[in-house]
Formats: sequence, structure tokens, C-alpha cells
Amino acid sequence: MDFKVGDEVEVHSLTSGKYNGMHGEVIRRNFEFGRWQVILKKCKVLKEFREANLRHILPRVGDYVRIMTPTNYSGLNGKLGKVIEGCPGYHVMVSNKVLVLKAQNLRKQNANEPRLGDDAWSLLQLENLGDLQMYSLSQSELADSSGGGGLEVGCQVQISGLTSPTGQGFNGLVGTIIRRIPDQLWRTIDIAGQTHIIKTEHLCRQALDSGVSADSLCSPEDKRHVSAIEAEYYFMDYLESVENRSITLSELEHMQRFVAVHCCKWFDRAEFGTSKTAGQSLSMSFLNLYHLTDWLIRPATKTDRCAFVELLTKLPRPPTWMITHWWGEPVSDFIACIDCHAKERCLQDDISYWICAYSIGQNYLALELSHPDPRRSPFYMAMCVAKEQGGGLLLVLDESGPATPFARIWCCFELATNIEHLNMKMDVACVVAGKEGGVARLLTEGLATCDEVLGEKIKRERKFPLRVLRPGLETQVETAMASLTEDKKRIVNCLVGNELNADPPQSHSKLEKMNTRLRATFALAAWPQADTRGEVQHYGLPELLKADTWRESVVFEFDDRSQNISVETLASSLPPKLRILHVSFPANLSPASFVFVTKRLPESLRELQLNVGTTAYQTYGASARCVDDLALQALAGCDLPNLENFQLQLISQKLVTDVGICALVRLFTPNLSALTTRLNKCKQISDASVAALAEGLPHSIKTLFLDFSGTGVRKWAARQRDLKSLRLVAQQPGSPDSKRPASSASSDYSPHAWQPGSPDSKRTASSASSP
Repeated sequence: MDFKVGDEVEVHSLTSGKYNGMHGEVIRRNFEFGRWQVILKKCKVLKEFREANLRHILPRVGDYVRIMTPTNYSGLNGKLGKVIEGCPGYHVMVSNKVLVLKAQNLRKQNANEPRLGDDAWSLLQLENLGDLQMYSLSQSELADSSGGGGLEVGCQVQISGLTSPTGQGFNGLVGTIIRRIPDQLWRTIDIAGQTHIIKTEHLCRQALDSGVSADSLCSPEDKRHVSAIEAEYYFMDYLESVENRSITLSELEHMQRFVAVHCCKWFDRAEFGTSKTAGQSLSMSFLNLYHLTDWLIRPATKTDRCAFVELLTKLPRPPTWMITHWWGEPVSDFIACIDCHAKERCLQDDISYWICAYSIGQNYLALELSHPDPRRSPFYMAMCVAKEQGGGLLLVLDESGPATPFARIWCCFELATNIEHLNMKMDVACVVAGKEGGVARLLTEGLATCDEVLGEKIKRERKFPLRVLRPGLETQVETAMASLTEDKKRIVNCLVGNELNADPPQSHSKLEKMNTRLRATFALAAWPQADTRGEVQHYGLPELLKADTWRESVVFEFDDRSQNISVETLASSLPPKLRILHVSFPANLSPASFVFVTKRLPESLRELQLNVGTTAYQTYGASARCVDDLALQALAGCDLPNLENFQLQLISQKLVTDVGICALVRLFTPNLSALTTRLNKCKQISDASVAALAEGLPHSIKTLFLDFSGTGVRKWAARQRDLKSLRLVAQQPGSPDSKRPASSASSDYSPHAWQPGSPDSKRTASSASSP
């Protein structure tokens, strides 16, 4: 039954249940798409519906339909089925299960309509096949490459015997020949939703789409495939500097949406044995960069011989972040890691990432990578640009390896080069599998943003999986793999300083140094999670850290659940040549453990930052007795002749008095140029501490920040604006605050930052506003 414009129709099933049974009027029919536009008289809402949404249009036997609202199964919305029996309750075969659906819940499938990625299934009809030409293949016929009884592409065949023992129990199922392969390679075939290995001469793969000819997508060069890509991407301009071809997160997400729609028509073209999914139809659940390069990047850039980024922008785009990763991880996981990184770092939309697959022309790799020296490669140059932009290195790890980048030579080169030469900040991201899908997790070097507090960072990173970092503790650059043997030879020779084309050494002191440094880096990254689980010693983290005698910096934040033994273990593991040490202690730190740390501070330190009572999880009662005067006197007795920058934060410490603060003056060396002391809510500190600090400051001081809020220091003393006045505080017998007008006295006061000039008597400073 057909409809004409103006006909009254009853709308039975719409997107909103409240419109069921309402009457509307047919006002227009779009013949190109076979759609009706119906206006509902009661609510005057104009909507566009498929023909099968109108009550009088019913599907016929053989029609391909998309299941919109199954009556007895809620998980198949959007799936494709075929009407196989004409009866009041129409049957649709889905994944070898018969589901009964009412006719109004079936939407007619247009033969030219694109399928919806993973939400569309191409199904085998296992019933009512009497009118089809059938071939029954025995096991011997499958094994015979010359047999087949004249089978052609598109033939329906019934499997009566499989050559692989994994096919037991599947005799009698139906498959479709979609292409003929001349050799006798093994491939996979999807039969009734399950994958089995059979000979490809007769049974290759299930048909990809009911509306597509069987052999139309045998390669990425297919005209319709290329046309779909060209409709989405077109050449913008050549960008000469490879290191300035970076891509933004929004561009990656746009590409991901394009791939999700089309990848159901693609398959893994790798030879069996080189890929676990060889021969299988691709889906976003496992589609990786090897697949993407084969089906999208190379076809899109072949005509113009360009890089993929040159399809996205006309202007050079210096990267802020360089990404090192493995091509075999799912593209969806990779993009999820970048999205997590951008959100946690609060990066602006125009911040871009350098990713080799998109930045290097994949159709002319020999030209792009023509220079044999890895330190003149696009990878190294991109890292240098990211450093100039104030960015860093993002390491994306996979769970499947796990952490395959640790076993790839280019990844090891980038990590080692960063540690040895560039010293950029390095973040680590990974997607962790869960019941409701993967969730991206991130480790950041330092705080993710200036607004993030230490407690938030600890809580965020607590969920990062330790098992993914473990391979990094065993890194061996010399055993890492490469796609090209020549790459590994040149990289190893580059790292040890040999001639690039010489035979690479199996062992070398420089390689051992890089291994040691890489292991120590990931030992520090793994330490918080291992500490929480009591597995620091199990993984040998103290030995790995202490072995890195070249390390000059350690920044560590303890979880508030950490015990004193954990603090002492870290202190015992500090490398001997440290120049920078930042430690944020747990809330239950004891004065004895603080003293233990002070006795193990390396003499080489130039910058020391000690934080007590500063995380979001520390309560006043829990963190009020971490440090006492004896602990501060022990700190003052340390021999740190090279100390230039000293920062001490003691929050709400009940046991700290003027005695301990006055003792700290002994730590001030003639080289000290920056001093920060935050003594918030240390109630037993008075003007005497202010005077002692002021009197003991060396002439080398350039930056001074003192915070006495919530202490016993008089407001007048805390408000002094120059060092000369500050040194007179202790000489004043009484506070002049009582003589000041009432309007000028305040109940609170702000911390003050002095930035004095060189002449001591004339040094002045401006106050900082209250945080």
C-alpha cells in the first residue's frame, strides 16, 4: 500500500513513546531517500520518518531491515536482520538467533544506505534456502586447491567438513565466497558470528554487506573506497618542515568518527601469522594504526604524495607535545589517552601533538627518513620543537603487551634522548580495561595544572595500573625490536657514539647507562602505587633508583597512607649526585623519620623543598606532630654547601617553636639566593623567628617569601616592607598596632614576598596578595 500527499496516517512507533497512535498528515515524500515527512496535528512538530514507521507499510520476506525496537531483546537496536518468514509476527535472524519482532518495529534497509560501523551486522540466512544454489564441500575438497566444482565469487556454500580441528561442531553451516586467493594461505572466516580457520581457496570471508558486491572491497584502492575518502579529506598545502606537522585532538576525533562509519567494510590484510586478526573484518574495538595507515592514511595521501596533516592545515603547526607509542594499540584507546591528557592538563583546543603516522608521508617514507642519523630524524627534530614550545613527551602505553613501547627501538631512543639531552617533562597515559569499557589514566610529571593541588594528583594517579609500568623496570635498549633492521643498527650506534653503519655492539657502557636511567625513571613513576600495595621492595625499586648515579633530580609526593618506613626507604635510595630534591611527606610522618631523611641528604643539593602537612587529605589532627624542634635542628646541621634554593612548608605543626626556626639560619649558605618558608598555623612561632630569619639572611638573597599567617607573629612584624625594618622586629618591646587607627588594623594578614635588590640597606620588596 502506498501513500499520497495529504493522506491521513496513524503514526504507530516514533522516537518518543508519547506520540504512538497519534494521527498525522503526509505532507511530502523525498523519493531520493525513500522518506516521508509527517506532521503531527496535535503537537505541530515536524519530523522525518522512514516509510516503515507508517503503520500501513509492512516489510516483505527477503527485505533487509534494521531492528529499531525488538519486543523481546533490548540489546540489538540498530542491528541488521533479514525477514525470512511472512507471518503476523515477523521473524528476523540475528547472530544465529531467531527473534520475533512486530512489523512496525522493523525499518526497511535501503540497499545504498551505508552501514553503521559496529552497530550493523551482515548476517547469514540459515533457513528457507531452498531456492539458493547450494554446494556441499567435504573436508577433502577444502584441502584440494584445484577443486571446488566451479565455485565462483558470491556462491553460497555449506560447510560439511573443516580442515582445522577448531572447526569441530560447525559442519552444515553456510558461508559465502567473496574472493578467490591463488595461494593456499590460511585465513579466517566469520561463520554465524564465530571465527574459524579454513582454507581460503573456497571459503574466504563472510559477505561484508548485503548491498555491496562480494569482491568490491578487496583492497584500499577500490574506487568507491577512495571516493569516500576524497569526499572527506582534500589536499591543503605542503609543509616543508616535517617537525611542524602536528595534529590537534579535535582533528583526531573527527577522523575517528569517519573511521567508525566505514571500517566495517575494511578487513585486516596482513598475512596470517603476522597479525592475530588477519583476514577479519575490522572494528573500532581492535582497529590499530597499521590498519588505519593501510586503509585511510596511504589512500588519502597517495595522489598528492603528502602527509596526512597536509590534508588538515595550510600553515606550519609546531607541536607542543611529542607522542611516543606503539602502532599496534587500538586507535580508539590511543585517542582516549590524548583526550585524557588534554583534559587533565587543561590544554587549549589549538594545542597540537606530533604523531609520526600523521606527520610523516607514509607513501614516501624513504624520502622523509632519508638522513641516516637518528638525531637528525623527524622524531628528534619534533622533540626539540616541543621543548622550545614549553611542552613535553607523552608516552602512551598499551595493556596488551603490556607496555610494548619499552620493547620498540624508536620508542627507547625517544625516551633515552629525552632523559639524556632534552630533559622535557614526561607524562604517561594508558587505557585500563573495565566492566564498562576502557578508561584512560594519566601520570604527570609534576602537577597537571597550576590549579591542581597535591592531594588531587595523588588521588588521580592512584588508579594508574602498576602492571603496565613494570616492563619499564626491565628496559634493555639493545634488545628492543625494530620494523627495519637498519633502523636498529643506526639507533644503537648513535646512542653509543659509533659509526652509524657499523655492526651494533651487543653490550656497551653507554647502553647500560641508558638502561639504568630509564629503569630509575619508571621506578619513580611506579613507586606510589607499589608503596600503597607494600610492593616497593618486591619490585626492587630502591635498588633501581639508587643505581642511577647520574640522576640530578628527584620529585616525590607520598600518599597519606604511606608509612614512615616508606619515607626512610626513599631516603636511603637517593642517588649521591642529586642537585634537586622535592619531597612532600605523608600526614603520619614522625619526627624521627624526618631526622632520618635529613641525615641522608646528598651534599651536592642545590635546591631543596620539604613539604609537611600540605595535601588535601591531611587533617589538622593527623599532621600536627610530624616535625618538632629537634627535627629542624637536625635539618640545620646538614652539610649542604651548594644550596641555592631552600623551600620549607610546615603547616599546623604544634611542636615547632622559635627554637627550631631560629636554628634553620645555620642552613643558610653564602650561595643561597631564594628562600621560601610557609609556617601557616604554627602557633608557637613569634616575632623572634622573624627576627632570626631576617638577621641570618645572606647578602646573596634575591627572592624571599615568608608566610606567618595563623602564627604568633605580630601583624606589625609581618607587615614590614624592607629587610632593615624586619631585622628591628625583635628589638621592639611592644607592638605599635594599638597606636594605629582602628581602620588600619585587620584581623588577618597576607603572606609577603620580598624581592630585594643588592645593597642590603636599600633592599625593598612588594607584598604578595593573599592566596
